Amino acid sequence: MSIKEIIKIIFSIFDIRSFKIISRQKIILGIIFIVALSLLLYQSLLSVQLVRAKALEFRLLSQERLIAYQRKVIRDPQLLIDKIEKTKNKLAGLEKRFIPEQRLTKFFDDLKGLASNTDNRLLSLDIMPAINNGTYEKLPFIISLRGYYVDIVSFLNKLEGYPRLIDIKDIKIQPVGVAERSSEIMMSLEAGAFAIKD
Repeated sequence: MSIKEIIKIIFSIFDIRSFKIISRQKIILGIIFIVALSLLLYQSLLSVQLVRAKALEFRLLSQERLIAYQRKVIRDPQLLIDKIEKTKNKLAGLEKRFIPEQRLTKFFDDLKGLASNTDNRLLSLDIMPAINNGTYEKLPFIISLRGYYVDIVSFLNKLEGYPRLIDIKDIKIQPVGVAERSSEIMMSLEAGAFAIKD
């Protein structure tokens, strides 16, 4: 029985002008269909209400924690001073990992050197325009290498331990063509380097 037929049956149940004799099975089927729809609607409304209640609970809990912390700070202002100092130290530590703007060329030369030092062949290094973020900028780049699995992994490990901050977005790895009968692989790495302005 199609959905169209079921809907016709449901409408015919509530149609007083209709004098058609409806079988007991069709009536039961219509009632089950209506109950199922009602339950689905109720469940979706209940889910929305639960999400709203959770969000409200989280907001209230956050406000309670904030009020409790404000009371602590009023009693002992040194807590806030210490927190500000810790944040400053974290930011200063992060800033040290940014590349000074005048040393960006050296960074990309280092990247090329890292590729050859790990026995990989540099296929390309594309540097995109810088994204300005106020006091610093992010310089997106894509580096493509060809080498054996061990050499590619070695490159990634050394890049991970690089003393400067690098944000890796995407890594694509694919085998070199079957026609070449080589066990080498090609890797394309999309990332961004953070440079601090002078």
